[in-house]
Amino acid sequence: MSPKMWLVRLKTLYLYINSRLYYKLLIAMMILVTLPIIIVTTWTTYYSTKNTVDEIFTTNTSGVQQASSIIAEKFDSIDRVMQSLLMDGNFITQFKELLHEDSYRRHGAKLLIESTLYSLHYTNRERIRTITLFVDEVPQTISIGHQERSLLTWPSIEPTSYYQFMNHYQNQTFSFMRSINQFETRESIGSLIIEVEWDIIQDNMDMLKTEEESTVFLMSNDGDLLHHPYRDQPIDRQLFHEIHQAIERLDRDSSYLTFDDVYVFLMKLIMEICILSRCFRNLL
Repeated sequence: MSPKMWLVRLKTLYLYINSRLYYKLLIAMMILVTLPIIIVTTWTTYYSTKNTVDEIFTTNTSGVQQASSIIAEKFDSIDRVMQSLLMDGNFITQFKELLHEDSYRRHGAKLLIESTLYSLHYTNRERIRTITLFVDEVPQTISIGHQERSLLTWPSIEPTSYYQFMNHYQNQTFSFMRSINQFETRESIGSLIIEVEWDIIQDNMDMLKTEEESTVFLMSNDGDLLHHPYRDQPIDRQLFHEIHQAIERLDRDSSYLTFDDVYVFLMKLIMEICILSRCFRNLL
């Protein structure tokens, strides 16, 4: 049947319905019944979707805050281990003995220090991989723990009131560093480094991986990738660069970022580290 014939039939049907009040009332009743249903359905769908998105945002934001708080506490517990050693007067005395001209006294001091480090490492073996001391004047190193990775170059550690951080991305470890100072002059006489495996925070990162497609990673203030345990999910370097630039413009410590196809929930852990959880927008 040609389009022209269809138009003729439709016009005839319209004239037929328009000439009879019964059909007019029937069509009006159908509109009155279906229109409220359509409006209510649309309104319900909109607010249901909005509530779902708000809930996901709240869950991710609070999850990042909770995880970062737990991770920060783990970092602080490692630093407390370092401080307990550096505030031990007997340990500092033995450390100075390593510089004595008498070889027997140096050897005795070394044995006592090794015993102290062994005890400290054994007590915290679930968290600490290696404890290493460096004597400035000799130079000499005393290292307790896993010895697979030798320290070829010693980092410069300034005498600060807070620990310094160093990442070892290939080894999946990181180090906290503090200078060892004389009580009298506060001058640095050595350094203490505690190396820790990133596995200690794996449970906390897993709790942020709410979807199979989402991922979690740690970024430094300089925009370097510190830790990314989900190696089967490669990081988009362009997106990573954009995230770093966006973070530099943020005024708040906790927030989220919106990109073309992902949301990024973030929280600063310590002065050098930021934890980020990436969620694809199509999941919301």
